[in-house]
Amino acid sequence: GTTTILGDIAISPAFAAAMTGFGLILDPSGEFATSIIVDGLVYASDYASPTPSKMAAAVADMEAAYDDAASRTDSGAAFRDVGAGVISGKTFTPGVYSWATRVTFATDITLRGTPDDYFVFQIHGFLAVGARVLLEAADVGRGAPQARNIVWQVFEYVSVAGYAHIEGTFLSKAATTFGGGATCVCRLYPQTALTLTSNTIGNPPPAPPMPPSPPPSPPNPPPSPPPSP
Repeated sequence: GTTTILGDIAISPAFAAAMTGFGLILDPSGEFATSIIVDGLVYASDYASPTPSKMAAAVADMEAAYDDAASRTDSGAAFRDVGAGVISGKTFTPGVYSWATRVTFATDITLRGTPDDYFVFQIHGFLAVGARVLLEAADVGRGAPQARNIVWQVFEYVSVAGYAHIEGTFLSKAATTFGGGATCVCRLYPQTALTLTSNTIGNPPPAPPMPPSPPPSPPNPPPSPPPSP
């Protein structure tokens, strides 16, 4: 099969030569390339100006997004270390989830909410999605959660096995790898490498700014002193 990418792709600080299998055709301007498997444009840090400066800005934005997602306060004890990192078959409601280690799921998971709800998954390890597994956004009567409002912040790598389907923005410190036939409606921002094998990569619309984490609850006030005798 053939990989299909809906949207733009880019690489930085590595050069265009590191992008193999795309059959890149450089535009006469030298600022971007095209590919028969990419319906958008292809950018690299060694293309003509102003592309290098745009690539540097994009990398800085990606790093800022990773840091922002990682710094958010989770939504409470029920949102921490769900399933001890094994989340097969789980249903998630909106909020900020955190795990101190890796996260895996070998059967479908469900995100239940509305189109305006946000889901943030902070994973201090790797993320591994099993073969033929679906990440499903459930409709609760007002429309289902949108891929653009789902964020996965992964301290290590992301691995998606063959014929699985995932959704969201994936910010990973290490590589992201897709097995044959896997699909996503997603934005992929690995900080090392991306490996695709006969995949379909959809591109959700840009998300509005994520609301800030709520401030922590104030401590309870001290009890009032007893009345004077």
